[in-house]
Amino acid sequence: MSKGFLQKFEFDSYTVVYNPENFSILCKRQPENKNIWIIKIDEGGFINGIVHDDENFYIAIEYDDKSGIFWAIGKEDGITKWTIPGKAYVYEVFDNYLYLIFIDNNDIYYLIKVNSSDGSKVWYHEVDIDLHRYSINRQRVLLEYLDGRVEILSSATGDLIN
Repeated sequence: MSKGFLQKFEFDSYTVVYNPENFSILCKRQPENKNIWIIKIDEGGFINGIVHDDENFYIAIEYDDKSGIFWAIGKEDGITKWTIPGKAYVYEVFDNYLYLIFIDNNDIYYLIKVNSSDGSKVWYHEVDIDLHRYSINRQRVLLEYLDGRVEILSSATGDLIN
């Protein structure tokens, strides 16, 4: 595989490069372009995207249409902090939490709120495949569907408030 197939993700102080030929992820500190760690993904796959906070990269890896892994890796050392099995379609960092949409083995989609420090699930809520738009703030999570339905959830508990 040529270098043209490398996946490259650039952030203010870091560049993360995934080589699907040997399943390696390289992290470089910018602007000096210094290698700070390299790790291998056991099962290969494709990186669907990366989000981050002050301490970690959160990497969504997909193996096929329904399977993958969501991986929290320390920015400075490349050490795995935690993982969640499954394919993540949406992943947002907000206020020390991650909001993820996963699909399970029965083709059911779930919005999951996860503690970013240890990957523990705070709450989950089933969502329909036709989710069109969402927004998150400290009080609520707004879910809008293509058919016009709107669900408003408490950010703290995941309970419906509408």
